[in-house]
Amino acid sequence: ATGASIIARTLRNLGVTVVFGVVGGPVLDIAEQAINIGIRFIGFRNEQAASYAATAYGYLTGRPGVCLVVGGPGVLHAIAGVGNASANNFPLLLLGGSIETHLATKGAFQEMDSITLLSPHTKISPRPSNVDMLPSTITEVYRTAFYGRPGPAFIDLPVDLINDPIDPEDSDDVIDIPKISKSPISAAEAGRVSQVVALLRTAQAPLIVIGKWDSASRTQLQPGKHIMHPMHKPRPVRRLVRRLLQLRGDSAFGFSGMGVETMARLGMDVLIFVINNSGIYFGDSDSAADFEAKREKTAKGEPGLRGWALGCETRYEKLAEACGGIGYFVRSPEDLEKATVEGFKAKVPVIVNVIIQSGKVEESVSAHSLQF
Repeated sequence: ATGASIIARTLRNLGVTVVFGVVGGPVLDIAEQAINIGIRFIGFRNEQAASYAATAYGYLTGRPGVCLVVGGPGVLHAIAGVGNASANNFPLLLLGGSIETHLATKGAFQEMDSITLLSPHTKISPRPSNVDMLPSTITEVYRTAFYGRPGPAFIDLPVDLINDPIDPEDSDDVIDIPKISKSPISAAEAGRVSQVVALLRTAQAPLIVIGKWDSASRTQLQPGKHIMHPMHKPRPVRRLVRRLLQLRGDSAFGFSGMGVETMARLGMDVLIFVINNSGIYFGDSDSAADFEAKREKTAKGEPGLRGWALGCETRYEKLAEACGGIGYFVRSPEDLEKATVEGFKAKVPVIVNVIIQSGKVEESVSAHSLQF
């Protein structure tokens, strides 16, 4: 047994069933050990997407989403998800590798003081000092991420702790830690509740505004379950549609387009519409000839393509085809209808590349003048 196996077994004991991330270096062994004991590892093509997925998982389940990344640039890229979790109070556990303990502050390859960097944005950010501390540290940080006000938490994992061997006979004793119960729920003051009830009973047209964290109570409608509401009889809820749709601009698609490969690898039948105007906010050219003329000027160092320009009618649908999915290049309403109908029937990722007018402008504009 090694530190990696201790980490994986501790996560399983905490009830973790899925880990998101991008592996490399020493953290690869953590992912492998997790897979070997039944934890699903979902590998992404960049840490930003992986950390966002983990935060979404934490929001939807009420338990911390777990994200595993390498040290240095891996942790740096995953900060996107940390910021998202912090701002929205999503429970997130980020596990980041780091250099050997004895090389700290000596300028080792990809060395970064991740704890100092992340401490202002996380609820807790420790570094275990030895293998024996791994289970207790992981358990405490996991608990902290979703107890009280949820948020992100981070653990710095030096490579020597990940690789350190441990006697198999001792490993069971090391991870013999108490199970974590559900997060305690703070009860409202009884008198206040009575006042609210009285107001609702006498209200003529009540308006109730409920925050997004009502889902943490697990009382939202769920397929196949009977949910009791005060004013209605319990009835089963059926899942009507099992298809995920994405609607993106060509600019947004470029941020995480390689996620299509992740979808294809995992057998996801996602239908993606890319609204393509060949630019950020708006395009720069209404024809291939116009684009090429401006591109040639840019290549010569002359004013040509504007800062918001993207490639003219880039064939994003080919990415789906390259990954084993299906792509459609659409110019007309008829083609769009055909692609949509066929796309809904597909069992693989589908990209519908919808070409629209560029909406080009010839002069630079201030971002403050854009209408959203």
